[in-house]
Formats: sequence, structure tokens, C-alpha cells
Amino acid sequence: MLTVALTGGIGAGKSTVSRILGTLGAYIIDVDLVAKSVLDPGSPSVSAVRELWPSVVHDDVVDRSALAQIVFHDDDALAQLSAITHPRTWELIDERLAQVEAEDRTAVAVVDLALLVGSGREWAYQLNLVVDANPETRIRRLTSYRKMNERDARARMATQVETTHLEAVSDVWIENSGSASGLRNKVEELWQARLVPFAANLAAGERAIGSSLKPTQLEMNHAIARLRHQRIEASLEGQDLAFTPLATVQATEEAFRRAGFLPEEGHFVSADPAFNLTAQAA
Repeated sequence: MLTVALTGGIGAGKSTVSRILGTLGAYIIDVDLVAKSVLDPGSPSVSAVRELWPSVVHDDVVDRSALAQIVFHDDDALAQLSAITHPRTWELIDERLAQVEAEDRTAVAVVDLALLVGSGREWAYQLNLVVDANPETRIRRLTSYRKMNERDARARMATQVETTHLEAVSDVWIENSGSASGLRNKVEELWQARLVPFAANLAAGERAIGSSLKPTQLEMNHAIARLRHQRIEASLEGQDLAFTPLATVQATEEAFRRAGFLPEEGHFVSADPAFNLTAQAA
């Protein structure tokens, strides 16, 4: 199954792109919604919160406002809460991805998250989509649609990940400073030209659709990062990759699939239809 990370700064239009992808057939996992569910009644995280801050839990219900007052003024408390909620959030996301894959291996699963850089999941998915817009457009959207004052909008933007850091993890950069119709056209083209063929290749277990173009240096670097995330040591060897196999062939094949590669006649080839990249055992 194809897994895609979707991220972007506030006011850039990430949520709009997420909605468009959903209408096209993608399965959307909203990380913010999953994170909020971690503190729902009955969750094991509630008990952990009660042990640290008993005053904010009543009859298995977390008083989120009271908890926020504690952690947002205390960095140590915030770190303690994050240690409780973050691992559980990713566990739930992985569970949902596994459910989708079990139901439909041809699916395109989009993980919609505000913070990809620094999450530890920068290379966990087979494609990273970044949505961006110029600063003034973002300010205008935040003041017009979210009713923020300009000072607060600029302050929020200033605290977020810098554009250069987003560029470093981006496989597809979606510029969204123009019209809504223009954005939809871009997303639809991406869906048809890259996401659907990518998913089809992975589902079929072979590179049935793809370009013969060699990858750029950035694309090769991203492929290496994804393999290393799957604990496969890889490096550049000319226009291809060299890798160290895992202990078993089955484990190696599964790790390569998670990184977006497919087995082919003794080596592995990227399932991404945007370029042709081969990985050979060293």
C-alpha cells in the first residue's frame, strides 16, 4: 500500500489538499484528530495522566483545559505529557494504516500532520507532500478565514518549521499561492500521474508503470533515507544504490517495500513512477 505524508505550515492550505485527496479516493488519517483521541475515556493514556496530575481527571474524563493550563506553562510537564501521548498516537496511526492495507492493498493512505520535520517519521512513508504559499498569502488567509489578527498570525508562522527544512524532506512541493481551482488541478494531476501509478506498482508487486528517467541527487538521497529508516544500510554507487541485506530475504523484501521498492530479478527497483532507481546488494 502507498503511504504518503502530507504537511505544510499554517495558512498554506494543507487541510484543503487533504480534503481534495479524500474526494479523489485517498484514505486520510488526521494526526491531530488521532492525538486528541489518545486522551478519550477508556484510553490507557488517561491512567498515566491521572498518576501525574490527579486533579485534571474526573471519572476517567480528562479536563483538557485544566491540563493545558499546567503543561503550556511548564516545559517539563509538557515533556511528560508528550512522553505519554506521542507514542500512543503513532501506535494508533500504525494500527489504522495496517487496517487500511489489510482491506485494500491498492489504497493511497495519506497521513496528514502539521509537524513532519522533527517527528522521527520524516522517512517513514513512501512519499512526502509539502504544501506551501508565500507569507503574505498565508497572512491574508489567517486573518480573513481564521479571524486571527495580523500580529498573532505572524507570530504563529514564526514559530513553525522553516521553509528550508521542509524543502529538505519534500518529494513533491505543492505551491498554493494561487486560486482554489488551480490548486485542485495540481492535486488531481499529482493523483493521476504519480500517486495512483505508484500505488498500482506496489499493489502489483512489480514496476508496471514508470519513467525511465534517472533520479535527481535529492531523490536518491531521499531513497537512502527511507531505506535507513527501515534499518537497511544503503549508499550511492554511481546512478544506483548499494545496500546491505537484512538477515533474511523475507525481512529485506518487506523493509524495501516499506521504503517504496520492489524486488526484481535479484535486485530492487523503486516503485515510484517519477524516476527509475535500482538498488543492488553490495
